[in-house]
Amino acid sequence: MADLNMSEEPQGSTGLTGNLTTNDINDLTSLVNAIKNSTPETQKFLKELMEGRKPNLTTAKDQSQSSTELTQKDEVIRQNATFEKWNGEPLTWTPHYYLLKSQCRVYKPLLVTDEAVCMKIYESIPEPQRQRIRGYWIKCGEKEKYDWKEMLDVCHSEYFDQVGAQKAESKLLAMRQGESQLFRKFLQEWELQLEYAGGRDWPESIKINKLRSALSEKIQDKYSVLDLPINDYQGWFIRKGEKQNTQYATRSGALQSEYLTSPALSNSPAPGTTDHDGDVVMSGMKIDLHSLASLVAKLNTSNKNKKNEAPKSRPPAPWLTESEIAELISKGLCLRCKKNGHISRYCKKFGPPKRPVELGKRVTFRKNRAWRYGESRVKAEISEQEYKNFLVKLHGKPVIINAIINSTLVPALVDLGCTIYSVFSDHIAKQLDLPRIKVPPKELKLAKDSDTETKIVVDEICWAYINLDGKKNSICGYIIEGLAHGLILGEPWMRLNDVVYRARDRTLYIGEERHNIRIQKETKST
Repeated sequence: MADLNMSEEPQGSTGLTGNLTTNDINDLTSLVNAIKNSTPETQKFLKELMEGRKPNLTTAKDQSQSSTELTQKDEVIRQNATFEKWNGEPLTWTPHYYLLKSQCRVYKPLLVTDEAVCMKIYESIPEPQRQRIRGYWIKCGEKEKYDWKEMLDVCHSEYFDQVGAQKAESKLLAMRQGESQLFRKFLQEWELQLEYAGGRDWPESIKINKLRSALSEKIQDKYSVLDLPINDYQGWFIRKGEKQNTQYATRSGALQSEYLTSPALSNSPAPGTTDHDGDVVMSGMKIDLHSLASLVAKLNTSNKNKKNEAPKSRPPAPWLTESEIAELISKGLCLRCKKNGHISRYCKKFGPPKRPVELGKRVTFRKNRAWRYGESRVKAEISEQEYKNFLVKLHGKPVIINAIINSTLVPALVDLGCTIYSVFSDHIAKQLDLPRIKVPPKELKLAKDSDTETKIVVDEICWAYINLDGKKNSICGYIIEGLAHGLILGEPWMRLNDVVYRARDRTLYIGEERHNIRIQKETKST
């Protein structure tokens, strides 16, 4: 009776409990709740079992391994989240600023905290420029409050080149498109200056007005035809601005505009635009711009070819005196062929005249006595008077000053080319009875009276007290026989005593006190 009654009951929750105990019902309820609260993977697995499909089994080990791999991958990405370093140039700050913005948005989920993002921004600034935001960085550390957007604004206000922006804006106002310059090439230069001037955030109308004032007259006359937007800067570069703003032929003759080559402006005349002879009526905007531009391009090409042609060689015109030139000008004749009807620059018979060489005043070295003096290598033409003036300036006087050694006046040669501190003549050392010291032999190459021997060996030095315009100090130098001067002061002496030589005044200044020492007018030797 129980089975019969259960079969006759409607299919409901109560009809299934005929042979189930309370524990079975509780177990089923718990199973249903567990399925509802299970993960999507578990529900998918049970659904595949109910549909009779073979489920894709994944063990807990595989799941933990995949989660570990994801965690390790995130950690690697987090460690490699390095920001591009700025090179410190003011002109490159603006693109670097927008690059930092993008990097902050991309790496923020990996870096998790604003402090980590701010640290990356701080590391991307080079050390010399980092000092300008160091105060803000210390302030954030003291308050333990970091905001990467605020830090980017602070960096932009510190590193944006205001002076360079003003110069770029002035240049932006002064830029003008050439009559034969393509709009795209001009736009690249114009937008580069706009970027330097910080005009990215300017209102659209201001950028368009500045651009319109910089365009050529050919494009300005076609604003009404092109129907360019007033408040949409990007609209100038989509079809109308980028393609139709080049409504002229380039220097090569190729048309760069779809507006001219469109079917509406083809070479075939439209119906109703021809007269009774079949000629096209040229009026208003119905002029065939394509034919006109092609004609202009052909003329430019022909003129360019004419300019590139090599000019025909013409003999030089005869040289005229001033009286002859004045007479021809009064008669209105050409100064070259002495005929009327043209000016001298357009003369087809003669070229520009050449000044004749006056043999009496200008002679070559082959006809001059200088050729016999061993100067045969000079090939340039020079007058005899110029050669004489050159010989006067060819030789100078040595830099000789008066030095007092042991109460004796000794002429001393100051030689910047001498690499030794000082050199004494053997005659002066004997005359003044200077103390001598033996030193290891050393080979020197100095100026001597004899031309046959250029290298000598010295093995003695001597000491002396020298007085130069009241500046007293001790001096030590080698002793050499046969010197043309009693004492030679070399470059080390000039450097250690801070010697300044003024060639125009022929004066030496020694030391910080600047002792004024006049150089002898004549060479004297002891």
